[in-house]
Order: sequence, then structure tokens, then C-alpha cells
Amino acid sequence: MEDGRPKREALRRELISRPQLAAALRREGLDGIEEAEKVVLEPEGTFTPTKKPSPTIEDVLERLDRIEKKLGPAAAGPNPS
Repeated sequence: MEDGRPKREALRRELISRPQLAAALRREGLDGIEEAEKVVLEPEGTFTPTKKPSPTIEDVLERLDRIEKKLGPAAAGPNPS
């Protein structure tokens, strides 16, 4: 996996389908492929996933600020004049 996305070539090389990978990640406690940042296929055939970090309140507020800036003055609401 790279950047939270499965590498098709790596899955093909290891003869693993996306549904098989998703099932293996569920067995490891993740809800799906989208929750994994990185997955290592160990020599004995087990998967070791690294879960994506959960966003903090600061991350959410920062994203909200970026969205508001992209929307421009319309995001500020009606002008009370």
C-alpha cells in the first residue's frame, strides 16, 4: 500500500485480490482498506497493517478554514447592512 491505496502490481504479484486484502485487514481489526495507511505482508503470510491516524480537532478546524477561504466572501454569510 502507498498513501493509503493498495498497489495493484503488488497485489497481483502476491496473488491477492482486493476483497482478500479487505478481509485480512478486518481480521486485524480495521474496518476496511481505507483505514490502512500501510500494510506489510510478512514472510509467514500474515498482514501487519498500520492504521491511518485519526484527525484531531485542530486538523478538522484547519481544513474548515481552507474550505472557507476557497469559498471566499460567500462563505461569510449575508452582509448585515
